[in-house]
Amino acid sequence: MTSRFFVKPVPLPSGVEGQADTPRQVRKPTGGYLPQEGDTVPKDSYWLRRIADGDVVEAEAPPEPEATTAPAAAPAALSTAETGSDAGTAGRTTKRH
Repeated sequence: MTSRFFVKPVPLPSGVEGQADTPRQVRKPTGGYLPQEGDTVPKDSYWLRRIADGDVVEAEAPPEPEATTAPAAAPAALSTAETGSDAGTAGRTTKRH
């Protein structure tokens, strides 16, 4: 299994004092761009070259959000009066004597 690590793009330096650094667009080899907040990627020659070139830096991955332990409540079934129809007789006519 290929090892993985978390990387973030390095901002482009700004030439104007007081101006915020410009975000760097780093292409992923699979298409798209690396998000500015970073991503976990395979530790392969592509990403090691991006580090060597100064395009990305290895960073600590953000903590995983905790899963909620309480199950979601199931929706209550609607009665015939609430739905306005009788699903059991939909499309059928009743015979009256």
